[in-house]
Amino acid sequence: MAWLLLLILLLGMLPSAVFATSYVAQVDNTQYTTLADAVANANKAEESVTLTLLDDIELGETPTITGDVTIEGEYTITRSNSYTGTLFTVESGAVLTLNDLTIDGNNKWTFAKESYKDALDNVTQIINQSAFVTSEENAPIANADMITVNGTVIMNGSTIKNHMCTSGNGVFSVNKNAVLTMNGATVTHNTHPNSSVVASVASGAVWTINGETVISDNHSGSNGGVVRVDNGKVVMNGGSVKKNTGVNNNGTFIMLYGTGATFELNDGKICSHSGVYGKNNGRCAAI
Repeated sequence: MAWLLLLILLLGMLPSAVFATSYVAQVDNTQYTTLADAVANANKAEESVTLTLLDDIELGETPTITGDVTIEGEYTITRSNSYTGTLFTVESGAVLTLNDLTIDGNNKWTFAKESYKDALDNVTQIINQSAFVTSEENAPIANADMITVNGTVIMNGSTIKNHMCTSGNGVFSVNKNAVLTMNGATVTHNTHPNSSVVASVASGAVWTINGETVISDNHSGSNGGVVRVDNGKVVMNGGSVKKNTGVNNNGTFIMLYGTGATFELNDGKICSHSGVYGKNNGRCAAI
């Protein structure tokens, strides 16, 4: 019994911080140990509510937004090594606002710049649409979009990067009548070998790109490169879309598909895109 009493005394001398709970997010005055629990609580609010990040987060599940939720904080939400699904789903009528945070797909894939340039210079037909991209070893390769948008997503000064997927619609699936708005956002270093890499915009949906937004250094292997628009609309009021690459694209920036597809350019820059000749005679135009 003496050793047990000694152990109890020693534990009593340890600082309370040793046993402190690690909280990652806060809603109102309540702190949470997981982002999913914080989102579930935020969804219950009758009005708009702010979820504040308290630390970097590793995410291995899909929080679903059903309310009007703002997530803010200069921290990073990173895809777990073992998780390949969607990171966020925003339901119809719901709003997700992302303020000054980073969402990291956790795959620092590499791009064979010299081989790609050689294929461009020699107008080489590339059958393998993944020819120039190599996944980071042991990094997650998603089988779904990063964010599925059925309602509204607003990015304010936030960054999305390092997403690698082999199915789905890229970073964003902007579904029928949904809204995606970027204000000073950054979307960079994402890749998809079989579809547009950043977004697919469905019928009645609108993607708006506003000032200071930068969409760059993404690589796709089909469709519209950065975005495919299926009877939806893309509006560019500023910012820049630049240095995106592709194989077999019908547009290294945008492909307009269907009689209702619209691209409205009011301001901003579209520059320095390139596309390699692919297996289906991709046209590789910017638009």
